Amino acid sequence: MWCPKCYGGMKKNEGFCTHCGFRFKDLEGATNDKARIARKEGKKDDILYVTTLPSDVKKKNLVLYCVFLGLFGAHNYYVGKFAKAIYMTATFVIFTLFQVLKSLGVALSFVNYFYSFFAALEGLSIALWILDLINICFNRFKVPVYKEEFSKKV
Repeated sequence: MWCPKCYGGMKKNEGFCTHCGFRFKDLEGATNDKARIARKEGKKDDILYVTTLPSDVKKKNLVLYCVFLGLFGAHNYYVGKFAKAIYMTATFVIFTLFQVLKSLGVALSFVNYFYSFFAALEGLSIALWILDLINICFNRFKVPVYKEEFSKKV
């Protein structure tokens, strides 16, 4: 098991991290909505990524977003992982655009070159989607959470 604050290894039955002193009781009350607000306030270094879903993230919604809209990154938008979500959306849209151009018979050399490039990027996006679905199903998907106490310096 890994500490969500310092990523140090620890035993499962311990209630605190022996490396940084973080107590797992401190995660109670941390939410994903507060993590979004903290990111806007510039406190992104204090946001923790945990595999235990907070109260404001429903696993059923997460699975449905991932299964049906996963190639667009909807499940990442849902939990606030915007960089990954934008990457997945952009590669899907651009790859689809080049696929349409290629199927219409546009025989420009740059279309073929960029088609291959974005096909590789879309392949990576599909792999990320499948890994996210597996991680969600096995409770290993990391969700950003925040609580005011995370910003307090000891």
